[in-house]
Amino acid sequence: MEAPANGGICLSCNIRQIMWKCLDCVGCTNLCDQCVRIRHSSLPYHRVEHWTGTFFEPAWLCQANMVVHLGHAGLPCPSI
Repeated sequence: MEAPANGGICLSCNIRQIMWKCLDCVGCTNLCDQCVRIRHSSLPYHRVEHWTGTFFEPAWLCQANMVVHLGHAGLPCPSI
């Protein structure tokens, strides 16, 4: 019953395979790695789940390779 909708395609970009579901966003349920990072770059405390192939399991955004930059308006430090 919790299998990804839309044939397993990301509901944001309509290209990549779904791997993530956000429990805190409204209308932001089935996302690929790239789209979950983009949508949550300023929402690092949202609760997400990762698709294992048979069910969604609780996960962290860092598992989607998300990095939160603290300063420079959320962008990487230009001096590095």
